[in-house]
Amino acid sequence: MFGKVRLRSAAFRIEEEKLYAAVAAELSAGERREGLWAKALVNAGGDEAKASANYLKIRVQSLRDEGLVQSLAEGLVEKGVRSRDDQSPLTIESSETERPSLEPNLRTSEPEDMTADPSGSLFLIAWVSVMVIILLALFVAQF
Repeated sequence: MFGKVRLRSAAFRIEEEKLYAAVAAELSAGERREGLWAKALVNAGGDEAKASANYLKIRVQSLRDEGLVQSLAEGLVEKGVRSRDDQSPLTIESSETERPSLEPNLRTSEPEDMTADPSGSLFLIAWVSVMVIILLALFVAQF
């Protein structure tokens, strides 16, 4: 039992180190999430030195949250949740230069009767669930 706890703890530290390295690489490349920077600056009372350290923590948590949401979205795809307009499985598009897109594909311009298509209702429920998780993660990150 204690071996599993130590293993999880070690894995967490290794993951955390990689996340901090990723944030450091972003910063050295001149990339900064302005919303997170603003939050860090507010939390630091306007002190930019403290805000820099605070930004690292906030951005690492943001990367963890993105990974959690990505895993959730992939789980929905594996379970066969389908988009409303083309009835194909949800896809998470990604490239090496872009972050994965978690937005549903809503190309339909006319309203759809959700009671006629149960898979559309399932998609809506799944999409709302993902949005609630994102909002909860953002809310918790504020504390």
